[in-house]
Amino acid sequence: MRNSGFGRTVVVGAIFWIVIAGIVLVQIWPTMPETYRDWLVFVAIAPPIYVLLEALGAWIFSEKHGFALSSGRFSLLRIAVATIAVILLLAFWLVLEQTF
Repeated sequence: MRNSGFGRTVVVGAIFWIVIAGIVLVQIWPTMPETYRDWLVFVAIAPPIYVLLEALGAWIFSEKHGFALSSGRFSLLRIAVATIAVILLLAFWLVLEQTF
């Protein structure tokens, strides 16, 4: 029987998943899941949402998009767009926090 490395991939993936969940847990401190169900949902959905939002942020705030707004080294327009994006994200977060 050949060692395909599948088991090692699963272990590395699980460790990565738990590390990302831990990063999210530190960021949402002191709001913590309270019940067993809350913890299960948190561990299941926090890592993919975190990775998705990090990728979205990197895409939105990329150099390519920044220079599409303004080619100058310093731009108030880029600062305004970034500020609006962050305000919208915080508003979305507050709505979610109030809902759940």
